[in-house]
Amino acid sequence: MNDISQNQRKMPHKDLNLIPEVFSVSRVQKEQLNGHRSFVLWFTGLSASGKSTIARHLEEKLHSQGIRTIILDGDNTRIGINKDLDLRDPKGLYQKALDGEIADFTGVSSLYEPPLKPDIHLRTDQLSVANAVENVFSWLVSNNFVRDNGNRLTSAKEPRSLI
Repeated sequence: MNDISQNQRKMPHKDLNLIPEVFSVSRVQKEQLNGHRSFVLWFTGLSASGKSTIARHLEEKLHSQGIRTIILDGDNTRIGINKDLDLRDPKGLYQKALDGEIADFTGVSSLYEPPLKPDIHLRTDQLSVANAVENVFSWLVSNNFVRDNGNRLTSAKEPRSLI
């Protein structure tokens, strides 16, 4: 049985251009196959703050526990699956922002805005990579996403944002 019923699929989102897609394999089915809970860790932060490095080392630790992982890294995405997507700027707004004609334009001149209530705040200027990874892993254990001894869990929780 799918996580989203057919009735929910037919109901439009607040944005009338968005309609939820119903997938054939539910999250519960994927968790049963994987033998562990599904979860998303979303590392946000300034460029070169250690997000990819921590993600890579955390992936190694999770893999050693039998947890399947995938990392969606911004740079890899931009040079990988998105490499042949051209920036379409029909109104010329990005160019105006680059020329300084538009202030605080998202993606050009607006400041990074960290989450207001992250589940974890990693001070990468004060933590080693190993300590940052251990902090995230400990949080996953204490919130029953994984177990330190490699035992697998099967129920689901919602995605979380981390910085």
